[in-house]
Amino acid sequence: MGIFGASIMPGVGKVGLNSLAALHQGDEQPPVIQPFKPNTTQKIFGVLGDSLSIAGGGSPSFGPMLQRQREMAMQQQQAQLERANDYADWQRKQEYQAANPGPQRPTALQQNYEYLKGLNPALAEQFIQNEATAPPVVVQNPDGTRTVYPSGAIPRGPAPQRPPVGARVSDPRTAGGPTPTASGTFRQPF
Repeated sequence: MGIFGASIMPGVGKVGLNSLAALHQGDEQPPVIQPFKPNTTQKIFGVLGDSLSIAGGGSPSFGPMLQRQREMAMQQQQAQLERANDYADWQRKQEYQAANPGPQRPTALQQNYEYLKGLNPALAEQFIQNEATAPPVVVQNPDGTRTVYPSGAIPRGPAPQRPPVGARVSDPRTAGGPTPTASGTFRQPF
């Protein structure tokens, strides 16, 4: 059973987990690698070989190999079940969130209004009235275009124009006088 009440998808638990075709209908699935399953002759020779190995003082190899393969198959099966359950949970959660959207966050105007209402209700009402009735601010730019700002925004002056390269500008550190000519012997670039 999943976190959001999702159960294993139909057909996945009954048939085994050779593939998740029941979960992803129409999706391309990677081929499932089946573990080595020895036939009867191989089992007889494997057990006989283990018996001789143990009799000779060695350790068995066929039995432990089969045990490791069974454990690995069980781990893969468990991992596939967990992935199927996680996917079903995710899908149910997405469906729930689509059907039940959470509360929306308040806008800056609503937050300011609530704050002002706690301080002074008359001030809060005046704030809302000003926001609703104040016309937008239109500013003439230096290049002749106009910029429209919302009523609550205070436009700053236009950005200062950059002087052309090589022009002498006043140095604010020298009380507005022009920048002095460089003195000294500087090496010329190659």
